[in-house]
Amino acid sequence: MPTQYPLVNRQEYEHSAARLIFDGEEYIGVTSIDYSSELKKTKVFGTRPQALGITRGKHEASWSFEMTKREGDAFLAKIGDGYGEKIFSVVCNYGNGEDITTDEILSAWIEKASDSSTGEGVLMTKFDCGCLDVKKNGKSIVANSIY
Repeated sequence: MPTQYPLVNRQEYEHSAARLIFDGEEYIGVTSIDYSSELKKTKVFGTRPQALGITRGKHEASWSFEMTKREGDAFLAKIGDGYGEKIFSVVCNYGNGEDITTDEILSAWIEKASDSSTGEGVLMTKFDCGCLDVKKNGKSIVANSIY
């Protein structure tokens, strides 16, 4: 059912209401998190110019996040040496009061970590990551997901 507007006595989700739990521990210095799950279909062609059909598709999922360098260093200390080889889970809870959504990033890993600084701003660490699946409020983009 679509959201009924206006939101009377309710609020939209906001970043400051998010709880981000990486490998069982909550981190509050996360300034952004992006995740996606894609099912890329392929057209099947024969001897005609029109497609004969489509495949079910290939599933790909990825995610990235950015946090303060201080928080990033703490996160890497927890994950440990060889942090690009470690597999962990991520839980993202969003809500304002009684309306809670839980998204899960399953079998996550770090592919790249980079630090940045701009002018007088705080030092930041950005992580580009991979994962096997993203479940949005318990649902996968693939029906009957194996994860």
